[in-house]
Amino acid sequence: MQAAQKRFPDNIKFINPQEDAATLDRFAYDIDSQEKQIYTQFLQLPNTGIFRVLPDSAYRRRPNTLQNRLQPSVIERYPFPSVGEGKGDFTPSLALKMIDDNFQLFPQGIDYGFIVNIGDVPLEKLDGRLQTLDLSTRDFFLNYQPPRELKALQVDRRRFITGKNQNWQQSQIYLSGAKAEVNKTYLVRSLQFQLPEIISERQPVRRQNSRIRQQLTEVPSSDTIIAFRAVRRRPDGSYTILWRVLNQLPAPQINDLEKYVIGDW
Repeated sequence: MQAAQKRFPDNIKFINPQEDAATLDRFAYDIDSQEKQIYTQFLQLPNTGIFRVLPDSAYRRRPNTLQNRLQPSVIERYPFPSVGEGKGDFTPSLALKMIDDNFQLFPQGIDYGFIVNIGDVPLEKLDGRLQTLDLSTRDFFLNYQPPRELKALQVDRRRFITGKNQNWQQSQIYLSGAKAEVNKTYLVRSLQFQLPEIISERQPVRRQNSRIRQQLTEVPSSDTIIAFRAVRRRPDGSYTILWRVLNQLPAPQINDLEKYVIGDW
């Protein structure tokens, strides 16, 4: 093909469908290259990054349309940014999407968390002790303790999703989403877990197994405090954000998973 193209005058431009498709794909889902250049100084700081938060519709397959099922999905092509060290195939991430112009934590498995808009605060002025925040918000972000039992953990997860039955004696309700505004900074505490498949898929276990028992007591998990700042809104409802990891708290543990094993245990 290249040899054939060389026979044409230099002013003749050829279209490469694959390159055009890749360009359109990046335009639809990725950040602009210029954005990285604009924020180069900030991105040189440790534990920082830039990411485009996409509308929830971008992650759903469109009904009544033909799609190549072998093609990686949007979330596979443009994964959420990593915000911590991985363990095996578990990597903590800033799992955000847009729902009705709200930043919303992406619910996966039993992962959960909460978000607060802290106003026009530069990311560079925040640290792991959250000293620039008011006392109540700082106390809750640093001292909230996730339950160690699966059922109780799921109850807390629902409290943050719905805003109901929050008995933490706080003056405000903490939610897993917040109204999106450009030039505002948000604080996130994100708790993520990788449950063994025998629990998440309810796979039966017919006899005791030391490997399975070890999986139940060593569930990969993370508890991360992250700040992000919305710096651009696009017409499609997506936002470009700058993010910074402020604190890695001790990994939360679930102590009663054996209760949820199906079979002769």
